[in-house]
Order: sequence, then C-alpha cells, then structure tokens
Amino acid sequence: MSESALAPIKVGFIGLSRHGWASYALGPSLTHSPALRETFKLKAVSTTSPVSAQETATKWAEVVGHAIEPYHTGDETRTIARDPKLDMVLVAVNTMRQKSALLPVIEAGKDFFVEWPAGCGIAETLEITVAAKKHGVRTMVGLQGRESFVIRKVGVESLARNCFTHDDIQVKDLIKGGAIGKVLSTSIVATFPLEAGFWAPETNQDRKYILDRENDLTLLTVPMAHQLETLTHILGPFTSVSATGATHYPISTIVSAPGVPVPGEAPRPSIFPDHISIAGTLASGILANVVWRSGMKTVPGRRTLLWEIDGEEGSIRMESFNAMGAFMATFEDPDLYLNGEKVEVEGVEQGAIGRLGNAWMEFAKGPEGNHATIDDAVKLKVLLNTIAKAMETGERLQVDTQGLLPYK
Repeated sequence: MSESALAPIKVGFIGLSRHGWASYALGPSLTHSPALRETFKLKAVSTTSPVSAQETATKWAEVVGHAIEPYHTGDETRTIARDPKLDMVLVAVNTMRQKSALLPVIEAGKDFFVEWPAGCGIAETLEITVAAKKHGVRTMVGLQGRESFVIRKVGVESLARNCFTHDDIQVKDLIKGGAIGKVLSTSIVATFPLEAGFWAPETNQDRKYILDRENDLTLLTVPMAHQLETLTHILGPFTSVSATGATHYPISTIVSAPGVPVPGEAPRPSIFPDHISIAGTLASGILANVVWRSGMKTVPGRRTLLWEIDGEEGSIRMESFNAMGAFMATFEDPDLYLNGEKVEVEGVEQGAIGRLGNAWMEFAKGPEGNHATIDDAVKLKVLLNTIAKAMETGERLQVDTQGLLPYK
C-alpha cells in the first residue's frame, strides 16, 4: 500500500490488453493530466503470454517515459502481486477470472482496483471483501458513474448554497446545496440501443460471451447496475423494491455488424428480460421509478436517457439523445437542466477518460476519497439480487444489507 496519499502510487496492471476497455480508457486515464501523471506511476503489466506482455510494456513505456516490467504468468497473478515496487494493482479481466486474479494481490498486501462486477455473483464479491479487510488493503471498484462531471455537479460536493444562477460555474452540488428543496421523487427512462450489439435481438460476435448464463452479464447487472449505484450515491439507498420484466426479444442473432449475421452461428436464446421496470422507496422517503429498455433501434427523436429529480422547490433533468447516452457511467455525460434551463458543465468533453481520472484522484486522497469500494459493490449486488427476486415473485421486497459486510 502507498505510505501516503500524497506520495506517488506505483501501479501494476493485470489485463492491459491491446484492445478493449482497459486499453481504450483505463490505461489512458492514468496519464490524462499532469496531476495524474505525478500521482500514479505505471511500473508493471501482466498479460497471458510473453509476447503480449512485452508488447504492452513497450507500448506503455513510450507513453509514460520509463521502463515497465512485463509479467506473463497466464492465469497466475502471484508474480506481479509480489513485486515489491508496487503499491497498487489494477485488475481488468473477465468476470470469471476476477476473484482468482485478485486474491493473490490482496494476500500480498496491495491496494487494488477491479472492474465491476468484482467477482461472479455476490458470494465471490463477499469473499474478496473479507480478504481485503483481513489484509487491510484499500479497494476501488469500476463504478465510476458517481465521477461523471454532471453527477458531481448534481449531487456530490456540497457547498451548502441556496442561491443559484444559470451561469454560476462554481456550483458543484445542486441537491445538497438546496437548489430544488427537499427531494420527493426521481424517475429514469433509459434505452440501451440495438446498434450496441450486446443483448437480443442482436449480439456482436465479440460479445457473445454475455449470453452465457454463468457470466451473469445482463441488462440489470451491467448498465442498470452502474446507473443504480449512481442514483443511490446521490439520493441514498433503497429500502424496498418491486420489479417487472418483459422479454420482447427471446432470440439473439450473432452478428459481425448491425444487421449482418455471422455465417454458421446459430441464434442464441435470451437469458434475461430486455425491458425492466423498478419501483422503490429510498431510505429518505424518496419515491423512485426506473425503466430500462434494450433492443430498440436508435431513431431521431428517441431519447436514450431521461432522468428527473423533483423537489419541493424545483426540478433537475438529465437527458441524452446520443446512442449510448444512457450508459453515462462509461460513455458520455447527458445534458443537465435546472428548472428548465440548461446548465453548462465544465469537463464533460473529457468523456470516459476524464471520469476515470476523477476516480483515480479521489483514490489518491486516501480514506476520505469519494470513490466506489468493494463494500459498495456488495451493497449494489444485494440490491440487484433483490430486484431479480422481485421480478420472479411479483412481490415488493425489502432491501437488506445488514449482516453481510464484514465491517462498516
């Protein structure tokens, strides 16, 4: 672990491949600004082969300006975990390998970052959590929706101000600052588009693993999970939920591009509803309604995100018409409106890399940093499991995390 939140944090990276999310966003976000380059020092990488390890090390050595140690231990991560030069290890591997990659890192006393969902199912996430507590390491999970520039403006850094103007760029917190008074309700309508090629009716051939039930990668556990974590971070936890799901697309065609089936690939059955509606009550008494749809085409005039937060004195609206606008934790920030007037938000042009950069700098602050932890991942999985059960039973269920976490 790093001795000080102010000292450079020396980082190793497991899964920094040539393609995908880690290469596109996680790696570049560590060098996004002078402050990040001074705070985080990439020192080692680990991949599944000697060739890819050396290629990755060479590529990133050119970016950061110093040598990077290449490790190539296949599924075994103990070698990089035991590197005495490292304070923290970042893990970006598929869900089924997350626990096995992480446990050696934790046992070596290293702080860690892991992508959501932080283990396959809640049992693995709890096992990771218990190990982290036992070895006294700090944790960070890839639930960066709270680091969105719009979300930070809406509901994070409280300035306790009650007077807002359209062009007041110093306002960081519209809710806690009192811009809309006491919050009474919130509603979300979101769309994950057909063209993205994730779930039915079309799945891109590079993502067909998400149709395997054991991976538990569904509309609920991926995009909805990210948004629900953001919602609860701003407005507080759910105490009860009811939920309904509908499957309009029972079969998914494997495609190489939208509308282009892969020859010889048989269609696959859908494993989870493609339309989900949630109604719940938060601990504060706020009423929440969340609706997600997937599988529909992006067409002119169809919003991909409409999120409203209503208070006694006003309302906040976040909306997007962009194809991936609903997945604000990963791709792009929505437009923000306060009482019908658009609010310009500084930083949104930085996109996913900027949001991740915010998260890294929050980690660097030490224990007081505002970032998602493995505890947050456990609480989110409890909520998701409760929603899934409510869909199955048709009952309104209580959301209870008491007794699950090994520490507060």
